[in-house]
Amino acid sequence: RILVLGDSFVWGFGVDDDQRLTNRLQDILGQSVEVINAGVSGWGTDQELLYLQDTGRFFEPNLVVLVLGLEDLDNIHSSVEYSYPKPFYVLRDGTLELQNVPVPERNVSWTSHFGVQPYHLRSPTSSSTEPPGPTYRAHLFLRRYLHSYRFAASRSSQILARRGWTRKPVDPLLRELLSAVHAACSQAGARLLLVVIPYRFHIANPHDDPIKDAVLAAADKAAIECLDLWPLFRRQVASGSSLYFEIDPHWNPAGHDLAANELATHLREKEWLQDNSRPSGSSTAPQDSGQAGFSNSMRAQN
Repeated sequence: RILVLGDSFVWGFGVDDDQRLTNRLQDILGQSVEVINAGVSGWGTDQELLYLQDTGRFFEPNLVVLVLGLEDLDNIHSSVEYSYPKPFYVLRDGTLELQNVPVPERNVSWTSHFGVQPYHLRSPTSSSTEPPGPTYRAHLFLRRYLHSYRFAASRSSQILARRGWTRKPVDPLLRELLSAVHAACSQAGARLLLVVIPYRFHIANPHDDPIKDAVLAAADKAAIECLDLWPLFRRQVASGSSLYFEIDPHWNPAGHDLAANELATHLREKEWLQDNSRPSGSSTAPQDSGQAGFSNSMRAQN
């Protein structure tokens, strides 16, 4: 059983369910393997860790595949994603500390300044008479008249980071989160495979390579097995293959298919599909996996 964690790439943004990475991997590997899609748009390594600890372990996976893009190096430091509050971690004396839990409500006052919901669509039961703030008015104007604004705005901090202006190549928080995911997998009796994926703008952007290489080095130092998809995708794009949507950074069906085939090949070469036994003492799923508690601390943002 393979549990695949990730963001909108794993969730399958823009493609049908049967075209996405996990479904294609299931087709390739056959019915002797069960592939579970646990991707959620907007999630980073922090929320994926919380999901694994709270819910994912009860699937009793033999293998956890963590799909990571460089966007994770930004959103793990944020308390908000897609205008919704989210849980996040901070490092104190080398120890992960969970913050923003219970996750705050996306209230009217907060939305009026930072959200994108039109002012006239707010809850009629709200007593707030606060007018829309300047940030909201700018959001509304640009979203209405510039179709690419939503994507461009959410990526602006990453553009600065990729030039080395706002982010160090080695992120201690990401390193600790990866170690925590590894520990959670070991406790559940599962292997961990980190799959590092390129977005469309990474293919021709050499500025990103040192950051990606630093992530791979940090994972190697933590004894985490890695699969780097950047070289393969660059070769295929250079040869003329279309792997991304024209106006979006996500994979098209061909991109999902390429990633699934490469992942299947890697698993076979490692012979990780041969031994499906689980160590004694690994966790077993209860009748009630505690989804109610999960929803309070892990509000999905998509």
